[in-house]
Amino acid sequence: MAKLAELGFRFSLDKVVDLDLDLQDLARADVKFVKIAAQMLLDELTEIDGRLVLRSLPDLAAEDFAALTRRYGVEIIAEKVEGERQVVDILELDIRYGQGHLFGEPRAIKDAVLAEATPPAPALRPNLGHPLARRVIGGRY
Repeated sequence: MAKLAELGFRFSLDKVVDLDLDLQDLARADVKFVKIAAQMLLDELTEIDGRLVLRSLPDLAAEDFAALTRRYGVEIIAEKVEGERQVVDILELDIRYGQGHLFGEPRAIKDAVLAEATPPAPALRPNLGHPLARRVIGGRY
């Protein structure tokens, strides 16, 4: 992953089910984005002693969660955003990125858009002489 990061790739952790993340480990692995379902984020909200917190991190104010991840170079993406109320609540948590049907349903890329795009530069070419590469690329795991 380090070599890919050197080439400019940015990594995302998807399908997060627990907000108690090891942020130092994510930073070491060059993970730049963590995608968390919007409803999961909102379901994690609870009030303790008059403060809004996340159940997984009761010692941290809910609105400080995104700022904490940013200190480690990780941005939160709220995914599966499907309602305007979710957007309002997520913005109150200082989460800057969102994905979901509310913003537009997935659709096929038009040929005109593809024609305007420049083809990607060749990045990494496998060393087919390496025995492991032959097994993986050849489909024999």
